[in-house]
Amino acid sequence: MAPLVELYATETCGLCAEARAFLGELQSSIPFELREVNLTPDHPRYAHYIASVPVIIINHRHELKAPIDPDQVVRLVKSETRRDTASTAGTVLKWISVLVAIIGIVIRLMGEPDLGYVIFAAALVPFVAGQLLLRRRHNEMVSRERRDPVNTLSDE
Repeated sequence: MAPLVELYATETCGLCAEARAFLGELQSSIPFELREVNLTPDHPRYAHYIASVPVIIINHRHELKAPIDPDQVVRLVKSETRRDTASTAGTVLKWISVLVAIIGIVIRLMGEPDLGYVIFAAALVPFVAGQLLLRRRHNEMVSRERRDPVNTLSDE
């Protein structure tokens, strides 16, 4: 799944127009979902963001306020793209291990205990690989949050 990039902007803001154009160009090279939010006085986040538009929020984790550093946006979007890919791969590998384990149990129950044990043991390989991918990604996120706590939102 592609990362979500939210742009909080106003209609009359010149920096917002630049951010909108930049994100449009970036979308052609890095796939992500862009959601534009027009800040009007009746918007719930108006008071919080109006003094610092444009505001870019990446995957509900990173909040960047004006002035926006394009290199930082690219780095964070790429990082979130890798995070999504690693998480998906880790989850898929863990489910494959469950299916292989079930096949091993069924074969064992059908009268081939040795083959069943081998297949059941083989289920550990994708499980461990998936777990390592998920843990590695988690450790990278924690490390990044420690280095850059200002631009990282809490996972509430």
